[in-house]
Amino acid sequence: MFKKFSILYIVVFLLACGVRKSVVENPEKTIQIMYVEDYCGGAAPPVDLIQELSTPKPYKSGILYWTTNDSSVQAFKTLKTNKNGQASIKKYNKAMLFFFKKPIQKLSVEEIETMEPTEIENYQCELEFSGIPNGVLDFSAQNLIPDTLFLNKSCNHCLLAE
Repeated sequence: MFKKFSILYIVVFLLACGVRKSVVENPEKTIQIMYVEDYCGGAAPPVDLIQELSTPKPYKSGILYWTTNDSSVQAFKTLKTNKNGQASIKKYNKAMLFFFKKPIQKLSVEEIETMEPTEIENYQCELEFSGIPNGVLDFSAQNLIPDTLFLNKSCNHCLLAE
């Protein structure tokens, strides 16, 4: 009888340790999402505008798209921020890449062949630009979720000239 309880106790203990370990390995935490913006105008901007754009602001009630850096076929998930610019996030064993806009998908060779040369040039520029993340959380160098994720709204220099 004692042997049965001992075995049962060991099984329950090991299961409990396994559950606790999985919770600790992939915790969820509410973090602050902040962003700064690049100046996208042509003329030299006033100093106060540069200061305003470079001052971090909460990304309130927004949607971010994210994926991990090892995705050969990038499946994007969404992360929604609340009215204070906060969101709940889980730690992954890979870097998480964040985007304000979902990157455009690659077209097939057949689709590209139907385009005009200027359209191809614009598409290639957009494809490259949209694949640059606005922010990264890399958990390979650290084991903790940071309190704040900083993002950068960069200028899209691929605007179509029509």
